[in-house]
Amino acid sequence: MQAATIGRSSAPSVRNVILRYVYEAEHVIDFYTDVRSEKAAEIRADPRIALVGYDPEGMVQLRLEGVASVLTEGTDKKRAWDASRLRSLVLYRTPVPPGTSIDRPDDAYPAQSDGHDINLAGYQNFCIVRVSLKTLEVLDLSVPAAHKRARYSRTGNEWEGQWIVP
Repeated sequence: MQAATIGRSSAPSVRNVILRYVYEAEHVIDFYTDVRSEKAAEIRADPRIALVGYDPEGMVQLRLEGVASVLTEGTDKKRAWDASRLRSLVLYRTPVPPGTSIDRPDDAYPAQSDGHDINLAGYQNFCIVRVSLKTLEVLDLSVPAAHKRARYSRTGNEWEGQWIVP
């Protein structure tokens, strides 16, 4: 998916994220990021967020809007960390924040172990971005001559939907 936030310069800022978890009953979704990232700072400054995604097999486009929060502690964070692959977690072990200019690609990673348990190295930089969904649009492209689009808006725990022109 792509997540769009309001940049600290008041301009839109978009980046790819990986949808990690859906809590259907709570109307929230999760993705992960580095707590030191610009994305986390932008969410803290203005929690409004928009996401778009596409399922090529189902030929469905999604547009989501909501309010995001950055979770830096708790059992959900530990569960998410433990469920992640080591090759994904290496991103959080870098000694400098994401987006920092470096001279060589290898400068992004520690030269040697910092003496900490390798299973927890980088844990302090890992966080969950949890999005409480407010609107959802679905565009079904599976029937070439009859695309269907619907918009759903949430008030409290109730969703109200309507068909809209594709």
